[in-house]
Amino acid sequence: PYPINKNTTVTLQKNTTYYVDDLDVAYVPPGAKLVIEEGAVIKFNKWRWGGWMYFPVGLRVAGSLEINGTKTNPVVFTTFRDDDHGAAIDTSTSTPSPGDWGALQIESNASETIKISNAKFYYGGGHADAGNSAGGAIFLNGSSADIEISDTGVYYSQSGIYLHYNLTSRPQILNNTFEYNRLWGIFVGKDKGAKIIGNTFSCNGLSRGSGTTGGISFEGKIDKAEVENNNFLGNQNRGLSYYTDKKTELNAVNNYWGSSTGPFHATKNPTGKGDAVSDNIIFSPWSNSKF
Repeated sequence: PYPINKNTTVTLQKNTTYYVDDLDVAYVPPGAKLVIEEGAVIKFNKWRWGGWMYFPVGLRVAGSLEINGTKTNPVVFTTFRDDDHGAAIDTSTSTPSPGDWGALQIESNASETIKISNAKFYYGGGHADAGNSAGGAIFLNGSSADIEISDTGVYYSQSGIYLHYNLTSRPQILNNTFEYNRLWGIFVGKDKGAKIIGNTFSCNGLSRGSGTTGGISFEGKIDKAEVENNNFLGNQNRGLSYYTDKKTELNAVNNYWGSSTGPFHATKNPTGKGDAVSDNIIFSPWSNSKF
């Protein structure tokens, strides 16, 4: 891709591979719009010097974004080491891994629109000290824009989506797939809200460390949170975690936990054979079958 100026619309063409190797080029400024057509593949290098430290290379959006993949021809974001998608960039024998590149970072204001449909993200979430501490391949950072992410998948990354604590909008995260991510499918920062409906969280938390990694983690207030009609299948540690210093509970009814017996909780449902849940979660009634 090339530099995008304010008050312009730039389109990445259908079935074309793009290589991003520069921190300054991959930026959509306020007032500009980036449209990505179906089948486009965007590959990112790993680290570049940013003046005082090395930063992961990614795509930073402060304007509007429209990703128009299709089910059979999705838009792909991946590392330059990935030879399975798009044109080959890396000629070495190195293999891709979680955190190989940075993130799609959204920081747009309320006058902008973010729509991501039918995209695939692989091996993202490199962060160092760049603010993306949860390692989201999609990093929602301080945005007040209208955000919808649908029919999209995140795989083999540090985490799927990270909603930073300074986010002020309420993203809609609908009908997506989060599989084989090292930490979380979705990490929701303190006191943030989101509409998380119809998604599948499978085999996340592959770091296998003790703690909270797995499907989804929430912190703080949850008055704007919806978690319903999701599938939690074989996530490490927990399918869903909620941490609060108040006597509030997260309503997470009508989800499927990988078993007709419901999620495992040591006191509320000790015979549940599905993914585990933390305290402070209302999980009954649950679905007996996968959505």
